[in-house]
Amino acid sequence: MVVSGDDVSEEVGAQMLCDLLEADGHDVIFAGGGIANDELVSQTNTLDVDCLVIFGAVSGTVPETRKLIDRLQTIGANDKMQVAVGGGVFSRAPGLAEEIGADLFAENITVTFDLVQDTLALKLKSSTDDARRGRRPKAQAQGGKIRSEDTQDQESEETADISSEAAE
Repeated sequence: MVVSGDDVSEEVGAQMLCDLLEADGHDVIFAGGGIANDELVSQTNTLDVDCLVIFGAVSGTVPETRKLIDRLQTIGANDKMQVAVGGGVFSRAPGLAEEIGADLFAENITVTFDLVQDTLALKLKSSTDDARRGRRPKAQAQGGKIRSEDTQDQESEETADISSEAAE
């Protein structure tokens, strides 16, 4: 599901992202801008959304975005869903995405597209393992890239292997 602020530039950016995701074969719901937070919370549960993308280009969007993320976290709505934020306002203010509680961050439409693709691919790949472990896959945005706990563990093991090979 992709939502945006009321500003025309935000809606256009969000629509472009939806078009890219749909062209890549993903099922996408474009809610647009100006949707009440309570309605978004309800729809993310009803539709069993995997990733909620909030596209924001202007600073006026941030307070409502924070309220939405806080509401989703407070009531534990759709605990398997990742919340991604993207757009100009988040690239101009380093750390803002993390401060408002987003799971993922991307600077622009292209990086947001890649991030959502990676997130959905990661969910598909790890859903069986996580179901066995009884936990939600954690994902972190790092410079527009996503890293899961499992990926981080694997990278640590690979780094240790490389270090031991270099020592020999």
